[in-house]
Amino acid sequence: DSQLYLRRDAMTRAFAPTVSGVMECVRRALASVPSRQTRPYPIDYIFMVGGFSESEYLQSRIEEAFGGMCRRIVVPPEPAAVIAISRDRDTGFQPVLTA
Repeated sequence: DSQLYLRRDAMTRAFAPTVSGVMECVRRALASVPSRQTRPYPIDYIFMVGGFSESEYLQSRIEEAFGGMCRRIVVPPEPAAVIAISRDRDTGFQPVLTA
């Protein structure tokens, strides 16, 4: 068996800095969304993509912090198979999602 098993508290401590960084990125992204007076949520969806999105711990933290700010948080069946590319606003590129 080539798997490493950790208790939940050890896993939480080990990944806390990374999860905090992801949470901060989401906060900054949501802060940059213009106000939508006619809709109940600032955004419709949060798509969690990439290998770390498979983490139930990260999913729960995202849901807890941002679930009320969007219609739905989407985690595809294989998040590691999806690539999200985001470009700076100043370059003129729009965010792109590919699979």
